[in-house]
Amino acid sequence: MFTSLCSDGFRGLNEKGFTKILCNPPYHTDFSVAKHFIEKGFNRLAVGGSMWMVTKREEWYRNKLKGIFGGVRLTRQNAYFLFEAIKNTDTYANARR
Repeated sequence: MFTSLCSDGFRGLNEKGFTKILCNPPYHTDFSVAKHFIEKGFNRLAVGGSMWMVTKREEWYRNKLKGIFGGVRLTRQNAYFLFEAIKNTDTYANARR
């Protein structure tokens, strides 16, 4: 069974246990929106679930996703970066140190 939900940064959603979250945060602003997507997305994913994010910036997103998820795969497509981060545990990676 496949269910798709759309939201504005998880506002108005109480569901958890997602297996995939796809997002394209605005990257021409400060990083507060992206930080919200990454942290709230991690909390909404089931263990084993993945977050996919497309941006035009690399370094900040790579570092933030790695700090929260513990690792990230990166693919470059022309001027865009596609990140995939998998939730392997219920706690942020930077909290496990």
